[in-house]
Amino acid sequence: MHLETERCILKPPSPDDAEALTQFYLENKAHFAPWDPIPPTGFYTIQHWKAKTAEHQQEYLSGKSFRLRIFLKQTQELIGLINYTNFERGAFQNCRLGYKIASRHEGQGLMYETVLASLTYVFQELNIHRVEANYIPENRRSAQLLKRLGFQELGISKTHLRIKGEWRDHQMSYKLSEQWQETEA
Repeated sequence: MHLETERCILKPPSPDDAEALTQFYLENKAHFAPWDPIPPTGFYTIQHWKAKTAEHQQEYLSGKSFRLRIFLKQTQELIGLINYTNFERGAFQNCRLGYKIASRHEGQGLMYETVLASLTYVFQELNIHRVEANYIPENRRSAQLLKRLGFQELGISKTHLRIKGEWRDHQMSYKLSEQWQETEA
């Protein structure tokens, strides 16, 4: 299974991506640092990403997550990630969205293009009712992306996540499948 956009191919995790993922994180270490938790020991190794990829495949098979790698069609370069995690089924039908893109590919509309395609799949094929996305208020790019995608702000979650050793507030936002259907119509 994979999704295609005008400029990108979105693929599920594969053990073959471990080297590219390691390189992706190494090249963007400083770029991601303000927004990410402190990485565990071994995070920047191929062995780590081989193990994580296997874990991500199991999560998908058990219905707990839906993760995608973003590749440029033109070069096949791994340029980003989109993660739908913490699937809650039953009466809730909810998941959480996270994403990241290589610094040199920011500002080109690639994240909008790929998140848009993946949201369509999550709402239509995975039958999710609500997608949540949380971000540090200073992360203007995330705020702009989610607004453009039609996410609604819910409020600030105080000391929501530990980033760089400090508990940080996060802006909470969400998108409902009904809102998505209106957008698609």
